[in-house]
Amino acid sequence: MPSDPVALLFGGVLALALLLAVLEWASHNRRMAVAALVLAAQAAAFFAFEIFSVRTSIRVDLLVTVPLITLAAAAVGVLAMLAPPLAARAVGAILTVVGAGTLGWSVWSFAVWTARSNLEGLARDEGRKLYWQETIRCQANFEKRFGPLRRRDSSCVGNLVVSSRSDSAYPYSRVVVRDDAQFTLLLSELNVAEDTIRPAAPLQPRADGSLYAEHPAVELRPASNGACEARISNDYLKRVDLYTLRRVELGSCPAPANSPVHFLGAWGSFVEKPTQLWLWETQGRGYALILTPPSNSVQRFTGTRNAQGAWQLRALDSDNPEGASTRIEAGHLNLSRGASEMVLDPGEVVTHPKIALAPVRDAALFERYFDTVFLNLNIP
Repeated sequence: MPSDPVALLFGGVLALALLLAVLEWASHNRRMAVAALVLAAQAAAFFAFEIFSVRTSIRVDLLVTVPLITLAAAAVGVLAMLAPPLAARAVGAILTVVGAGTLGWSVWSFAVWTARSNLEGLARDEGRKLYWQETIRCQANFEKRFGPLRRRDSSCVGNLVVSSRSDSAYPYSRVVVRDDAQFTLLLSELNVAEDTIRPAAPLQPRADGSLYAEHPAVELRPASNGACEARISNDYLKRVDLYTLRRVELGSCPAPANSPVHFLGAWGSFVEKPTQLWLWETQGRGYALILTPPSNSVQRFTGTRNAQGAWQLRALDSDNPEGASTRIEAGHLNLSRGASEMVLDPGEVVTHPKIALAPVRDAALFERYFDTVFLNLNIP
């Protein structure tokens, strides 16, 4: 018998329905026997599909098959409990418990999953908002995310904000052209955040001072009024949209005074596959990000200091609340996770702008940023 819980459900209902059909047929209750056989046929079809089909990780079919089989099992079970023989009543009671119990568990699990998904969705939206607010706060932060923007020889390089467009239905909000001619297109989300919609790509210069790229097809041409005229292909609608761009200079980043959040440092492994740890401290509590190969997903840890330079941490992942301990000695960091121990050297093996922009000027803001921006963070 397979260990898949869904296959066990279908197989169990199939066995009980066949047994009930035999008992009802022997007691000359033909209608009840036929109902049990119909249930058995349904369970057999679902069982065969579960065993022999190629299944994906996202099981949309279970939203139909599980409620259908559990409702049918509960209905047949209740009917069997209302008539003799006694053995058929006992099997009907078991079918009722299996059907109603599994249905109730499925409804509860779906409600919990929906609530959790909604909370994660709200956290991701909040994370995008906070990440953009830190990006746009000052020039140094903007360059941490997009790269150097020091050139002033053209109105078509730098932080270019869309001031007008030929079609408001496709609202690119910004074009960022770095000093090395790499460019990024950004899209505004409800006027609270801007996300990268197109990855950076190289631009080539022309003799007339314009810049162009072929994939996607983009042309930036300086205008006489100091603006930049852009032609950007819309692959979805098979057309070219026109934009007017104006360069925006952001202010300098104010130096934090007596910051309540202290970035204690970053440590990494420089041999074999990279392992990276970032560590912050605020109000007596430690916050750590740990990146481990091969998935390069980042886990969030929080905990308390149990000695000078030593932290006891636990992962925020409710499905895997793994523990870790760190100890800083002579600039190096000893990391213990389960049965493994390793020594990390000071420095960053890998970097990510979301980590570089973590706000340290406000403890509450940092905690919100840690909980949302770093949620499901993956580093290429």
